[in-house]
Amino acid sequence: MYVRPVRWVPASLLTVLAVVAIACHGETTTGSTPSPDAPVDSWPPPQDRPYEVYLPQGLAEGEAAPLLVVLHGYGLDAAWEADYLLLHEVADAAGMLLVLPNGVPDASGKRFWNGTDCCLIDGEHVDDVGYLAAVIAQMQARYDVDAARVFVIGHSSGAFMAHRLACERGELLTGIVSLAGGQWLDAADCPAGPPVSVLQIHGTADAIVWYAGGATYPGAIETANRWLARNGCPDALAMDGALDLDALLLGDETTIATSSGCDEATMVELWSIVGGAHVPTLKADVWIAALLEFLARA
Repeated sequence: MYVRPVRWVPASLLTVLAVVAIACHGETTTGSTPSPDAPVDSWPPPQDRPYEVYLPQGLAEGEAAPLLVVLHGYGLDAAWEADYLLLHEVADAAGMLLVLPNGVPDASGKRFWNGTDCCLIDGEHVDDVGYLAAVIAQMQARYDVDAARVFVIGHSSGAFMAHRLACERGELLTGIVSLAGGQWLDAADCPAGPPVSVLQIHGTADAIVWYAGGATYPGAIETANRWLARNGCPDALAMDGALDLDALLLGDETTIATSSGCDEATMVELWSIVGGAHVPTLKADVWIAALLEFLARA
């Protein structure tokens, strides 16, 4: 199933409230995933959870394309998140396949991801790591995907899920982009593994997922530092400029800290939106250009 390009529409207050209502309890177990040896045409959607694919304009037949998987916030869906993050425009500009999976509904009907400690809800029945790995496998079998250019971008609950996927299945990914999310509370839950480029974006005034961390998750700086260690980066993050990323804040409010010398040319970056909220008002041209630049370098 394919989705057409749609214009971004600002979220209503009720939608914004939905994205920030994050659950914080539960545990996970491993479920089964489809065999990658099965004929592609006979594959059911992984775990009977269909997803949509957006083919970028101008996609050249026979040319390997990068892959971008979008993970929505709690209570929303992939279509809303892709519109908010302007990912159809990003996909068109970069010639990327855009994948839009959805979390499953919780007891109140709100879609969620079983990410790290902060966002575990129904781990007994939901294996989102296995599901997303199967989605990526199906995309690689059905399309000419550049295996060296596979990315996940997540917001809030979806950002925690992106970190978990990178921790547990880093071999599948080139990099992740996390907006208002974090890693496991205990660093030991993200042991040594393949290096993965990480862009950590967080508003310092986020009242839902705190920039400094909370009872069930580390802060933005700690999360970035853990990826520095896991990726074998020899030095601490260094300040490297600023962006005017949030349309509601004056000046170049977003500070950029970058890594160097990491294993396998991976990178870690921390974009701190000084005064930014949980759902920042992204300045379209700046956001698209900056995200494309990171994806091109990762």
